[in-house]
Amino acid sequence: MLRRALELCDRHADVRTILAALAASVVLGVIPLSYAVARIGAGGQGAVPLDILNAYTPAEAYAMIGRYSADAREYYVFNAFTADVLGPALFGLTIALLGTALLRRLTAPGSWWRTAAVLGPLVGLAVDVAENAALAALVAGFPERHDDLALFAGAATTTKRVVIFATWALVLGAALVLVMRTLMRRRAAS
Repeated sequence: MLRRALELCDRHADVRTILAALAASVVLGVIPLSYAVARIGAGGQGAVPLDILNAYTPAEAYAMIGRYSADAREYYVFNAFTADVLGPALFGLTIALLGTALLRRLTAPGSWWRTAAVLGPLVGLAVDVAENAALAALVAGFPERHDDLALFAGAATTTKRVVIFATWALVLGAALVLVMRTLMRRRAAS
């Protein structure tokens, strides 16, 4: 599966496809997820979706779920399996394509860096889906407590953040190296 993902990203990592993936990420990801954050937070009391936090304990998770209105809890579960999967999948695709396009100019085919640029978003998405399922179960079952599941969800949230930020850092680093190379070549040519 990874080899196929690498091949697909390498084949389609061009400006047009990256821009199309970015546009789809905004329309089908950012906008619906922004709506979800607003709807879940509409009940007030500082309610936010748990998966936008960096970390939380079971007690903090249940305190936050307790702030959600009945509508917010129902919507949270629905959103966990719709926009909160599609949006991250599209954004991960955008980052994988962008990383592949940038690293193509810096590394050889099959390099660890190119693999990391595609593997990062895949791992991030897999952890995000597991996190969504765990959080949906916690929210749907509220007020019943499942602290082990809340611990798992919290660990998944933190892991997702680390993987996503590491992948962004890789792509940003590749962009910076390319900019520096271009500036150095121009300076040497003048």
